[in-house]
Amino acid sequence: MLHSRTLLRFGSFVKLNTISALPVPYMNHGDFPEGKCLGAYLFPQSNTVWVRLAERLGGQIWPPNLAHTEHCVIPLNAAQDSAPSAHAIELFGSMPLYCSDGKFGRLKSMFIDNETGTAVSLVVQVRARTLFASADSEFAELWDVSGKSLLIPPQWAVHPPEPVRNNGFEKQVYLDATAQQIAHCLLLRDDADICEDIWRLIAQSTALTPYISGLRIAVHEGTAELSGEYLPLHLKNTLENDVWHIGGVLNVINHIPTHR
Repeated sequence: MLHSRTLLRFGSFVKLNTISALPVPYMNHGDFPEGKCLGAYLFPQSNTVWVRLAERLGGQIWPPNLAHTEHCVIPLNAAQDSAPSAHAIELFGSMPLYCSDGKFGRLKSMFIDNETGTAVSLVVQVRARTLFASADSEFAELWDVSGKSLLIPPQWAVHPPEPVRNNGFEKQVYLDATAQQIAHCLLLRDDADICEDIWRLIAQSTALTPYISGLRIAVHEGTAELSGEYLPLHLKNTLENDVWHIGGVLNVINHIPTHR
């Protein structure tokens, strides 16, 4: 069964109201955690995730230009510990990524399964071709996806065998995989191409023909949002299921009403 997902963009504002697996204390009175996503902690063996949020605090602050924030760590499901384990891997935006062949890209974000609160995939940006040694190197397999975004299994993340230095010490994520394995991961497709495929799917359905003019489709980073004036319930559900099976679709949000 396909579950909806939440994209955690490191460095951006997030609200965790879509994650139904959140522990009860974080869902009281519908007051879900929200704030700037500073990063996360990942325990790859179980795909368990803790999210680091920064929340602005109100009240009188002195000096007035001092940004006053509170940092908190949120477990994403009730079965995990409230704090990250000692073996959890710290993640944050633009973090350098290394595989067994060397540095190949940077971390952008991660997808969370809304029903289980666990990591589904890491979104990584592969380095540009000019940053690889040559087309004949061990990174040759990555040339066709250089500069693009790939979805990496979170289970591949491990602590580096030894600290990697690049312009001094920096934290990094090490993947227990080769450049060839990474090159064969799922490509994050262009949103415009996905949107075009959805409209093509709709156009091929004679049952949807009377309703096409009232439908609205938007795609952002693999999330397809369906809206419009009206669809009978069975057609709404059929359309949603069909959209889920279009290549590159990572999430479907269906706002189409079933009553006029």
